[in-house]
Amino acid sequence: MVIERLLVDGYRAIDHFEYEPNMINVFVGRNGTGKSSILEAIAMVYTAPVGFSDSLDNNVLGELIMVDRWWDLEYFVNLRRGDKRFRLKAVKGGAEINVDATYKEGGAAEVPEPIRDLVEEFLSEEGNDSLSPDELRRLTSEALKGPLLFGRAEPGDVHFVIISNMLATVTAKVPGSSDLIFCTHCPRWPFTDIKWLYDMLEESGRAYRFVNYLRRHIPYFADLRSGEEELWVRLENLERPLPLSMMGDGMVEVIRQLVLVDLVPGGVLLVDGLPYNVHPAFYEVLAERLFEAALEERTQIFVSTQDLEFVEKVLRTGGELVNLVRLYRIRDELAYEVLSCGEALEELDELRLDLRGP
Repeated sequence: MVIERLLVDGYRAIDHFEYEPNMINVFVGRNGTGKSSILEAIAMVYTAPVGFSDSLDNNVLGELIMVDRWWDLEYFVNLRRGDKRFRLKAVKGGAEINVDATYKEGGAAEVPEPIRDLVEEFLSEEGNDSLSPDELRRLTSEALKGPLLFGRAEPGDVHFVIISNMLATVTAKVPGSSDLIFCTHCPRWPFTDIKWLYDMLEESGRAYRFVNYLRRHIPYFADLRSGEEELWVRLENLERPLPLSMMGDGMVEVIRQLVLVDLVPGGVLLVDGLPYNVHPAFYEVLAERLFEAALEERTQIFVSTQDLEFVEKVLRTGGELVNLVRLYRIRDELAYEVLSCGEALEELDELRLDLRGP
C-alpha cells in the first residue's frame, strides 16, 4: 500500500508539486527550497484519515504547529497566493486521500458548521460541560475570533482546526493510527528518545533481527541490551558493557535511524536531514538497511539530505528502487526535477555534476 502519487498545492512555500514516488525517494536542494515542507505534507496527508496519528501515537499536525509556533499559522499557506488555502493529495493503493485547509485571520471569520461543532465539543470536554448551551456557544465564538487554520480530510470526513488564541489543535476523534513514522531533528519534536524507541522494538519482537544486523555490519559490535534507564552496548574485547550515551552522538544516531526503519515494516518512513550527525563510515550501513527494507519489507522511504556522499551511497545501493528529486527556486518559485537512479549516476559519473543542483 505505497504512495503512488502525491500532490502538494499551496503548502508553505510550495506553489505546486506533483510526484509519483518510488520506494526510496531522496530530496536534495539548497536550504529553503522546500525539502522539509514536502516531507511534512506527506506526513499530514498520509495520517489525515486517522486524525493525523502516526505509528508512534504522535499527532503529526499538532506537533508541526507546536514546533513552528501557534501564532504563525499564516505561514502554513503560501503567502503569495490570495486564497490562503493549501491542498494535499495522495493516492495509496488506488484510493485517494485529500486534505483541504484554509487560513483565516479570525475576528468575524465565518467557519463551516462542522468546525464550530468540533470546537464546541472540545470546549465542553475541557471542563465546561456544566455551562448552559448559550454560554458554550459564547465561548466557542470567542475561541474562533483568533487566527485559525481549519479544514477537513477525506476519506472519513475528518475535520480539524488549530486555534491560535487557545494554543489548541482539535481533530475529530478517529480510532487507530497509521503505519508512518516522521523523524525530524528539531529538538522539540517528540518521541525521539533512543531507549524508548528500542524498547518498542523489543516489544514488537524485531529486536533480535535488528541486533544481528548491527553485528554483521559493525565489526566490533557484539550486543545491545536495554536496562532500566540506559541502553547498554557490548563491544568485542571489552569485559564490561558501555552505556550507549558514552559512545557519542554519531553512534546513537546510527542506531536511532536503524531502529526507526525496523519500527515501520511495510509502512512509510520519513527522515528530514539524514544522515544527521553520522560518520561517513556508517553511510553504507544506513544505505543497505534502507534498500533491504524497501525491497524485502515494502517499506516506502522519503529522506531529505544535503550530503552528496550519502546520496551516492543510496543510489549505488538502491539501484532502480531510488528516485532523486532535486529542488531549486527560479524567481522565488519552486522548480524540481525527478531523476531515476540511472540518470542521477550518469550525471555523477560522466558529467561530474553536483546532484544537489544550482
